[in-house]
Amino acid sequence: MAGVGNLVPIAVVVVVFCGMMLSVTLLGGALRKRRDAQRDHLRRRLGAGAVDPQLFRSGAAVPSPWLGQVGGWLSREIEQAGSGTTPNRVLLQSAALALVGTVAGGWVAGPTGGALGLALGLVPLVLLKFAASERSALITEQLPDGLDLIVRGLRAGHAFSDSLRTGARELPLPLGEELGRVSEQHRLGRDLRECMGELIRRNESNFDMRLFVSSVLLQREAGGNLVEILDNLATTIRERLLFQGKVDALTAEVRFSAAVLAALPFVVGGALLLLRPGYLSPLWQSELGRFLLVVGFGSLLVGAIVMRILSQVEDA
Repeated sequence: MAGVGNLVPIAVVVVVFCGMMLSVTLLGGALRKRRDAQRDHLRRRLGAGAVDPQLFRSGAAVPSPWLGQVGGWLSREIEQAGSGTTPNRVLLQSAALALVGTVAGGWVAGPTGGALGLALGLVPLVLLKFAASERSALITEQLPDGLDLIVRGLRAGHAFSDSLRTGARELPLPLGEELGRVSEQHRLGRDLRECMGELIRRNESNFDMRLFVSSVLLQREAGGNLVEILDNLATTIRERLLFQGKVDALTAEVRFSAAVLAALPFVVGGALLLLRPGYLSPLWQSELGRFLLVVGFGSLLVGAIVMRILSQVEDA
């Protein structure tokens, strides 16, 4: 039982750290939702002009020159995530977490733990990427209703910029904010092509937004019925979202099975380490054991990829 006593501090450190990270994540999400609700309330009261005080800004906060391409990538991710942070702050958070993880892991589990703790510095980057993906998915969900609102404005005889401004006032964040920035930039004298180009740049990973911008710009150059184009686009996006929802429901069992099978080796291994620490020691003390570990992790990775491929369905 001495081995169990040596593992107790490790378990305590892991539980405390996971609790702290979960608390920070939940608190950040609550504050972000409250800030978005306040911005949405202010925008509805004052109109689309209150969407962004920096209508002509070229993007997210400019990173330090020494960051190079990394700073440019972080700037794009920050803007797509709708975050108010800066590339310098994100890198500072990553460095701080990597330092804490390395020191804590080295103190608990030696050099191996320190090397694993270094990966903690990737947490801010992963959260930023996740926030950008969530925001893009939310824009896609709101886009059909936004297009319907613009189409109703065009059918009522309003100009396209006026319809955009109406959509900015009526639609929730984040789509209302994006349309409001385009409307205000165009109203204050900027060319519509440049405004729509900025819209694509801020949402470059959103394919549906690209379709919307391309349809508007193509209609302005080649002519055509913009009402019919946007109406068909809204119908197509809505039907694709409905199809994707059916696919997610049909593949939920496969995805859940993949998650359980991927987590099972780690759960069983952790339980054995706590109950009988010496039982698994041959896996890393012998040459054959280390080989089996490598083969096992490789097989687990291949199985997870295969299960993910099986759970995806491409619509024709």
